[in-house]
Amino acid sequence: MTTPDPLKTLPLPPVQPNDARGSLTKAYRTLARCLPSDTPDRAALLLSVQSAIDGLARSADYRVCRRCQHPFVFTVALQEEFAAKGWVPPRHCRPCREARSRERGSAGHGDGIHPPETG
Repeated sequence: MTTPDPLKTLPLPPVQPNDARGSLTKAYRTLARCLPSDTPDRAALLLSVQSAIDGLARSADYRVCRRCQHPFVFTVALQEEFAAKGWVPPRHCRPCREARSRERGSAGHGDGIHPPETG
C-alpha cells in the first residue's frame, strides 16, 4: 500500500515575493522534492513541517510605529480581529492611534469618528 503524497493532498498557498511564509513554503516544496519517496515517515515529516509553517503564520507581528518610531506588537488576537472586520493592519502604536483620534476630534469632527452633520 502506498502513502499518498502530501504535496498532492495538502492545499499550499501560492508563494508571494518578499513574504516569510512564501519563503518557508518554497523551502517546504524543495524539501518535499528532495526527500526520497522511500524515506520512513515521509508523510508525517512533511505534515509536521507544514504545521510549523502554519504556526509561524499565526505568530505575533512586531512593527515600528510610523509616528513615534517605537516598536509595538500586533498580537494574534488583534490580527484576527482586524481580519474579521476587514481592516488594514495598524501602522501606528495604540497610544499614537489614540492621540491621532483625539486630534481629529479637536479638528471639528466631534467624537473623532464621525464627520459633523450638515443641513
